Amino acid sequence: MKVLFVGDLHLRERELSTTKGLVQTSSDMLDGIIEFVENDTDIKFVIFEGDIQHDTPKSQRTLRETTIWKSKLSKLGSIIAERGAKFIVVPREQDDELSDKTPPKQLPLFSLVGNHDIEKKLKSVYKGYNYTFFDDLLYTGTLQNPRGILFKDSGKVYYIQFNNYGEADMPIDDSVKQLDPNIKYIKVLHDTVKAPTSPNWFSLLGDGEYYVAEDILGDCDLAICGHIHEPLAPVVVRGNGKMGTGQTIFLQTGSMGRTSFTDDNMRDFGYCTLMDTSDGINVREVKIPLMDKEDYFNWKQIHLNNTKKEAIKKGQMFSLDFGQVEINHTDPKDDIRQLDIEEDVKENCLNAINKVDNDENEEE
Repeated sequence: MKVLFVGDLHLRERELSTTKGLVQTSSDMLDGIIEFVENDTDIKFVIFEGDIQHDTPKSQRTLRETTIWKSKLSKLGSIIAERGAKFIVVPREQDDELSDKTPPKQLPLFSLVGNHDIEKKLKSVYKGYNYTFFDDLLYTGTLQNPRGILFKDSGKVYYIQFNNYGEADMPIDDSVKQLDPNIKYIKVLHDTVKAPTSPNWFSLLGDGEYYVAEDILGDCDLAICGHIHEPLAPVVVRGNGKMGTGQTIFLQTGSMGRTSFTDDNMRDFGYCTLMDTSDGINVREVKIPLMDKEDYFNWKQIHLNNTKKEAIKKGQMFSLDFGQVEINHTDPKDDIRQLDIEEDVKENCLNAINKVDNDENEEE
């Protein structure tokens, strides 16, 4: 059986200044995922790694765009439902305020809650409630965000735990460990996690801005991390005792969405991870085609933006420092008199200036 883990989507109501305003690319990403799942009938689960939304649309016009996204996610969930995988959902504690919003029917489509999924509430659109587009997907049963899911494949039991944004250090649930001593544990995370092979820029982060992989792993067989948009190949991490001392395979999927004009986003595909449990746990990178970067990015605007940034860095655009300017005032008639030219020419020049001065005085 296969499980598709989808990198951060960042569905957005408008494009970045460095793109060509092609908002439909959000829908194109979903179409690419649907096509991939349709072509591989062994995929029985689709799990989003968080940041489905980039932000919450704030107007009726942009909300119409979200109905398209929701319909495509519903289509994806329906495809998965028809494949009839058997599983047990381990629920997370329900917020009392939202308990009446749990739908009676839920599609077998799962997602973490990312940091972007909890931003910019829909106060002005959904009166009486304070929630996001992502929450709307949960309340309508389009997505599920459980504590975990249990399933069996080839005689082995697997448990996938969902550690939402800020929950990277949450251990595997003790109640699950009691079910079967041979369960294979998988964590899905949405946080900044530093692994032994993480990019060099992690060293610029301060204390408290990231989790250390050795601190939060060791109690699972596989950990798949979202949030960071750069893919990271699988690496073995040994727990240091806080969560366990076992060995965990850690990988970073990368993002589906291209969220800025950086080297990592200059690509014609989105990142996903495909896990196959038919013979233990096997994972591989999946690249789902996106709109060609030459068509997607606005190269002229990119050049202008970069030029502005460089100019500001060099202080070429403006300065807040007032300079000193020396002002000298001389009478042009004196300058003419000192010129080494013929006298009749000087006289004609002086007469012309006098005429101009007289005309201005008469106007006043």
